[in-house]
Amino acid sequence: MPRRYEGAPEEARFKPNHPVTKVDGDYDVFGDGSVQLIATPSVTPGNQSLPVKLAKTGAIVLSGDVIHFQYGWDNRIVPTNVWDRPKTLDSFKRLADVLARNNAQLWIEHDKGQGDARRVSPDYYQ
Repeated sequence: MPRRYEGAPEEARFKPNHPVTKVDGDYDVFGDGSVQLIATPSVTPGNQSLPVKLAKTGAIVLSGDVIHFQYGWDNRIVPTNVWDRPKTLDSFKRLADVLARNNAQLWIEHDKGQGDARRVSPDYYQ
């Protein structure tokens, strides 16, 4: 019998009858440009990055798996485990364009230095 952890839900959180939107390509989550999913194929063909516009912090782009470390981004190093090297390079270009167009910060989730410098809960960004 599987071990139950304290605080674990009694039933699965995903429900097959719950409405789901399958996203292929880009998607404007709220229809106002404040939160978008953008296709950035790299490690997988379905990789996405998330540009977010915050009122006080400004624009942030969560890179997803297209970039692993700041050094890799600075030197446009394509990791060896990518699905398609040319598409990854296209994704790098796309992110650079999004960053420039929105004067955005790039948040690289795998980069320890960046992660250590960010605020975490209960603190937040506005």
